[in-house]
Amino acid sequence: MKLFRFWLESLGVGILAACLLPLDFYQKNYPQIPGQDIIFIVGAFALIHALVWLILRFIFRNSDRTCLAAYTLWGAFWFSRPVLSFIRHSCAWTQALYDLIRPYRYAVVLGVFISVVLAAYLWLRKHPAVLKTTVKVLNVAIVIEFFLLLGQTGHKVHEYAQLARHQQEQPVQPDGDYPNIYHILLDAHPNLEGARLLGYDLQPFYDDLNKLGFITFPTSRSNYCATHWSVPSMLTMDYLPGDETKLKDSTLYGLSQNNPVFNTLIQHGYHVQCATSHAIGISLYSSRYLQQIHNPRESLVFILRQTVLINFNHAILHVFYTQDPTSYRTCLERLLSPLDHQPMYRYAHILCPHPPFVFSDNASATYGLMVQDHTTNTDAKLIPQIRANIAGIDAMVLPILKQLTQQPNPPIIILHSDHGFQQFPNNVDSLFGNLLALYIPDTWKSDAKDLKFINIYRFILNHLFNEHRPYSEQNRQIIRGKNFDPVSNQAPDWVL
Repeated sequence: MKLFRFWLESLGVGILAACLLPLDFYQKNYPQIPGQDIIFIVGAFALIHALVWLILRFIFRNSDRTCLAAYTLWGAFWFSRPVLSFIRHSCAWTQALYDLIRPYRYAVVLGVFISVVLAAYLWLRKHPAVLKTTVKVLNVAIVIEFFLLLGQTGHKVHEYAQLARHQQEQPVQPDGDYPNIYHILLDAHPNLEGARLLGYDLQPFYDDLNKLGFITFPTSRSNYCATHWSVPSMLTMDYLPGDETKLKDSTLYGLSQNNPVFNTLIQHGYHVQCATSHAIGISLYSSRYLQQIHNPRESLVFILRQTVLINFNHAILHVFYTQDPTSYRTCLERLLSPLDHQPMYRYAHILCPHPPFVFSDNASATYGLMVQDHTTNTDAKLIPQIRANIAGIDAMVLPILKQLTQQPNPPIIILHSDHGFQQFPNNVDSLFGNLLALYIPDTWKSDAKDLKFINIYRFILNHLFNEHRPYSEQNRQIIRGKNFDPVSNQAPDWVL
């Protein structure tokens, strides 16, 4: 009975340690993260918590003190990054505070958190009755939150099932004989000049695309130099409103999840499917369109990167992505799966040649390295791995493109990247130079001669549905709310 009471009293911290945040990620991103992945992750953290609990119990020799220590440990682990995100986005003075502590942000937050908890612990130690009550309140609150999350998860699953059933029962009938559309985004793939800066000749790849019937744009430049700005801009067919650095993530993701491109295609009878090689798509694209392609390793990496371990991002990805391009191949092969609807729009976001580096350059073993901080991001030592990733993903995507172009009814294919690399942060072609190639009807090609990246979907929707969307002028490349000097081709000093 005593043992049962002990485990009951410590149930809250066990839930916090093992499954509260994984369950929250699951219900927010359903159905992209499979349920079996969450079960695996919860089991892994439960085992880790059991070991941590035994160690803390041995140190403190008291169940209440052990519970408080465990709450401190797991609270810091799970909530450091959300707290920092809140500080960064809540208001102007907290943004200034975040900028001030940015180089040491996790150390500062953990230091403050642990100091507060330690002071509280020293006080509670002198008041054991208050300590016991505090632990009980925490346990009850966590258990209540757990059951609320279970209810939200059940509601999300039921809601999604109803939506899927409604789409099957009442599909939008096509209002014309439209071709299938395939959109392939190769994250951070440079254009011809951007590749040249890296010491890589991309001309043979452009030649291969031309032989397949693509029209290529070797000097194309993206709207922005980061995915979370570029993708919403592309799918809304316009520049972002105002200073993009002041837009919250929720605003950016809202723009891309409920975008006019997908909505227009659906209105004309297209069936939309999205696949991403990594969990980046969970935020960018609506769960209504995403397909599950992740495995427990992918899901675990995604969840770990939402915790304090984002500070050790290099190590996490080095362990989990060592020379393994399987997720890229799986995502691309989804494009070739049998069509269950006509017309079909299939969208694939491949996190390559963007790090992690999974293709060997035969000279370095840093395959899993993921750049995060500015110093590493511009490190010239990474250039051989970048070249290897470019060559590897190009070789992987070409056979897929060849099979797509051999379909009986010629499709429309969009192959592009969302930005370039940051190895030369004062050069517009390095940051913004992006891959762009289109497989379109021959009758469209003369109109596409001077097409800019900002207008690719305006162009396609205008020709496909006989619309008359005005084209935008792409006369700027934006970073941090400011423009590059179009004459000198240089970024302002604050970019460096």
